[in-house]
Order: sequence, then C-alpha cells, then structure tokens
Amino acid sequence: LGPFEAYGKGALPQTPFREEQGRLDVDNFYYAQEDEVFAAAARDGFTWSVHRPHTVIGKAVGNAMNMGTTLAVYATLCRELGRPFRFP
Repeated sequence: LGPFEAYGKGALPQTPFREEQGRLDVDNFYYAQEDEVFAAAARDGFTWSVHRPHTVIGKAVGNAMNMGTTLAVYATLCRELGRPFRFP
C-alpha cells in the first residue's frame, strides 16, 4: 500500500498488488533497500523476492490501527450475540 505519508494523496493503487504493477509513484524508503539487494544479487549471484502483503494483522498494544484486536473484539461480539462472524 505504500508509506503512511502517502495515504490519502493522489490516486489509490490497485489492490491486491501484483508483480507486474511495479513501484508506486511516491517516496518510499523500502525502494532504496530493494535497489541495494538487487545490486548485491546481480553482483554475488543470488536470487530473492519481494513480498507485498495487502494487509498485515498483528498485535500492537495502544495502536489505533490494530486490526487484530479489532477483529477479535468483533468476533467475540458476534459470538455473544449469536450472530455469524462475517469478514471482510
């Protein structure tokens, strides 16, 4: 999806990402890291891949973007109310 600084600016990228889409037209510090790994792979003869998850769900206490906790609370409410859990 890109760096947080790019959220809400310009056109949204198509998701989920696909290999043929290439890089977003925003500054992203990961691109410099990728460039270094590409150069090292060409120089030293190894292969590697970039994984671009659409969403990362995890536990982050105090983080308003904590989808893991939000889903857990939603699932608990669904169970307690006898309703089916629907996601997404």
